[in-house]
Amino acid sequence: MIDAGGVLQQDLDRENISYGGSIQLYDLEIKSGTRALASDGSPLQSISIQPSTGDLVPPKGETILCAVEFGPTGATFSEPMTMIFQYDATQLPQGISASSLSLVSYDYLQNKWVPCDYLLDTQNHRITSEISHFSTYAIMGQNGGSLIGLGWGMAGIIIMAEMAVGAVVIYFLVRR
Repeated sequence: MIDAGGVLQQDLDRENISYGGSIQLYDLEIKSGTRALASDGSPLQSISIQPSTGDLVPPKGETILCAVEFGPTGATFSEPMTMIFQYDATQLPQGISASSLSLVSYDYLQNKWVPCDYLLDTQNHRITSEISHFSTYAIMGQNGGSLIGLGWGMAGIIIMAEMAVGAVVIYFLVRR
């Protein structure tokens, strides 16, 4: 499928790559003619896709719902490939809404998660992205979903109300 120069000789379309969990890597599409290089610049001989076994820590306030290791890590591709994750909205952990899902990749050189460009389709329960390198990719959900912003909004309202009451009290004290 990959020639000695690292060029794909036919389209790679891996549908329904299943490995357990409520979020699955639904599809990975790489077009024929795409050149794949290992991190050292040599032609890629093979690729691997597997659930992440690493102990990667999510950013504060986030939960890793699904992580997939594409290997070899650091491999690059001359043309972007399409990656599609499918999720079951009824199986998301409590406190995580579908609208809070995001796609990130892990940068092993900087030891941090990096946001990816993606399309979140909450009607069809899919997350689609075009990627051009291999790493660990994860679907994350924001803990508390959309209620996090509500808490700060309520705090603002309470502070404003206290300031208004305080202004009225000061007004009446000054008038005495």
